[in-house]
Amino acid sequence: MKLCEQQRRTEILEAAKEIFSVSGFHKADMNEIAKAANIAKGTVYLYFQSKKDLFIAVIKNGLENLAQKIRNEVKEIEEPVEKIKRAISTYMFFFRENQLLYRILLHPDLELMDDITETMKDVKLSKLPQLADTIIRGIEEGKIRPIDADALSYMILGMVDFSLFQWLSSTNAEPIEKKIEQVNEVLFKGILSG
Repeated sequence: MKLCEQQRRTEILEAAKEIFSVSGFHKADMNEIAKAANIAKGTVYLYFQSKKDLFIAVIKNGLENLAQKIRNEVKEIEEPVEKIKRAISTYMFFFRENQLLYRILLHPDLELMDDITETMKDVKLSKLPQLADTIIRGIEEGKIRPIDADALSYMILGMVDFSLFQWLSSTNAEPIEKKIEQVNEVLFKGILSG
């Protein structure tokens, strides 16, 4: 894809993300998306076959950007616990900056759940084995107690997602750094006193 075609595609995805985050899938209108991207409606269909394809592309593009950002942030880190902490903070900072995408993920259309789940498996959940590998290395180094690495990967993702949801839903939210600190505190020190 040529540079200007890639740029046009990106502009369409950004406009669609904004419209989908406000209107949802069914109420979003392709004319409105085209207008927000400053192009003709027919041009949108040169890049995406349907509104559904565009919706899934918005999610996939966002999750791929997240995965790439995490990869870039952790690639130089060897120490397993620090690598996990950096992945958590990068994930949470990413969604602080990409709240429109998070809103779309929070309110998916039930009709599209299978497609969204498949996209999440392809992009987001496919990264969990890398997290599991980091956990295994931490176990081997004696820094993480022996535990099922795959199960722990899902638990970490769940804890981070719900903490992020709580932070984004709060009207008087504390700084996200505080929420990241709380997640790491519970994850690496537990909830028991003493």
